[in-house]
Amino acid sequence: MRYWDDMQDKYSFGDGAAIPAEAELCRSVYVQAVNALAEHKGSKVRSVCYNRPGCHNPILILMVTLDQFEKLTVAQVMGEDDLPDLPDEKEPTDDAWEAAVEECQEQELDDYVIVEPKLSPAFAEYVAGLRNGIKALTSDDFDAVEEALGREVDADEMRNALDEYKDYKDGKVLRKLLRGKEREFKAAGGRGVELADEIDKLRMVLAVLDSRTE
Repeated sequence: MRYWDDMQDKYSFGDGAAIPAEAELCRSVYVQAVNALAEHKGSKVRSVCYNRPGCHNPILILMVTLDQFEKLTVAQVMGEDDLPDLPDEKEPTDDAWEAAVEECQEQELDDYVIVEPKLSPAFAEYVAGLRNGIKALTSDDFDAVEEALGREVDADEMRNALDEYKDYKDGKVLRKLLRGKEREFKAAGGRGVELADEIDKLRMVLAVLDSRTE
């Protein structure tokens, strides 16, 4: 269980900035395996997945008492639904629990998680940029834009936005334009496809500029 200890610490995985692709699947494996062995050993402790909100590492595992555990749904235990508020007290433990964790740490549970390689959509853009002498979109650009818009975007959509505002190098000017478009959109009662598209374009361009100047 190579990430078990990391999942007890909100500052791990580079304070949440370097989470391995397989982390969530590994957490699911750990929780199910350790809980099963803890039950067999008669422990009064169980583990649950906890998706910590805000900054820091969001992929955590909490230990709870058996009484608390039995009131949770499977979806809550596995991190698919939010956990209820739990008492603010020291995490429980007992000898059977410690033995279950120790045994699971020796079982190479991570081998049950298979991570398939995936080619970033930014790669095709990168190659095209090499051929044409154009600065290619990077994975960081895609990540920044998707975070800003809250949805996935493709290279064509991003490139169109960047082309439209290619003469704007000053983020302050772009932010002023964005605020103006947002005021127009609000005044229109949140209606207007063209306005919404313009707002998305400006947010894309600003996200890319910000990602490249960090």
